[in-house]
Amino acid sequence: MEITTVSDDVIVLHDGCDVYRYEDLQPRTQYTFHGLTATTLARPDGELLSTFATVNDVHFGEVDCGVLGDNRRGRFNVLALATFLTPKS
Repeated sequence: MEITTVSDDVIVLHDGCDVYRYEDLQPRTQYTFHGLTATTLARPDGELLSTFATVNDVHFGEVDCGVLGDNRRGRFNVLALATFLTPKS
């Protein structure tokens, strides 16, 4: 079990492929779920101007994405995808 996301009002934990998402939390507050403790972030002053999300977190030298432990569901090869997407001249 590990904490994978913390924001001002959300905490997400993963246990292998099982996801536990806790929403509508109070900012800057400590919570304990499944024996793990995390503190939500302080909410910045001012109005919310935008949000964004990342799709993947590939580290330099990695060639596989979508792998969680020994589970191979969602796995794809980055080098093969990059070759496929590279324009041919």
